[in-house]
Amino acid sequence: MPSTAAWLAIPENQEKLKISRKKWKDKNKEKVLEKQRQARENNRETFNVYHREYYKLNREARMKYINAHRRNRVKFCTPPWADKKEIRKFYAQCPAGFHVDHIIPLHGKIVSGLHVLDNLQYLPAVDNLKKNNVFVQEVF
Repeated sequence: MPSTAAWLAIPENQEKLKISRKKWKDKNKEKVLEKQRQARENNRETFNVYHREYYKLNREARMKYINAHRRNRVKFCTPPWADKKEIRKFYAQCPAGFHVDHIIPLHGKIVSGLHVLDNLQYLPAVDNLKKNNVFVQEVF
């Protein structure tokens, strides 16, 4: 019988082991999640340091991803009949201290709106950041 190290050195066996571990993880998702949660709790400071450093090193790539994702979402939510020149003009005329806000968010949990002029409004920056992708209906 070969040693464990010799057995693992064979590429076919490494693949078998990967498949076996994946099957076990799929069957025992709760155990895996609990073990991960315990590891985070027991090593909270180590995890925090790691995440802080990771975000410092990858901030630029993360911002590129976020901005590209937003551009794609806006493009997807802009119908062909939307007046893009008027929308650009609306953004250009935004007063200082205000944000251009979608009344009905482009990617809301309950309802999603379109990127059209009728769905845009100027909102104070503080209020827009509080709103955070939520459709707030006024009750009459």
